[in-house]
Amino acid sequence: MRLVSVDQAADVVEDIMVNVSSREAQARLVGVTNEFYAGQSTACNAIHSVEQRVAHWLLMAQDRMGSDQFPLTQTFVAMMLGASRPTVTVVAGTLHRPA
Repeated sequence: MRLVSVDQAADVVEDIMVNVSSREAQARLVGVTNEFYAGQSTACNAIHSVEQRVAHWLLMAQDRMGSDQFPLTQTFVAMMLGASRPTVTVVAGTLHRPA
């Protein structure tokens, strides 16, 4: 995997929109987007604490689910973040606010 900067991604997207068919453009955009987010995730894992990553991931999940409640196991969150389940358990305890 190669890391893609925002400027590189923007250049690729512009080239795609100008030079290729709609279906091919969609396929390429998915690839560029996935590459960009994979690089961003790798960088995030390197510089942010597990607490920050869990909070960010939960906020993104909340946004995508459109709800304040959604079923997730700590094992699943740990797998998604590349952290251990016991670590996620401790972090979830610090983030939890009783209703």
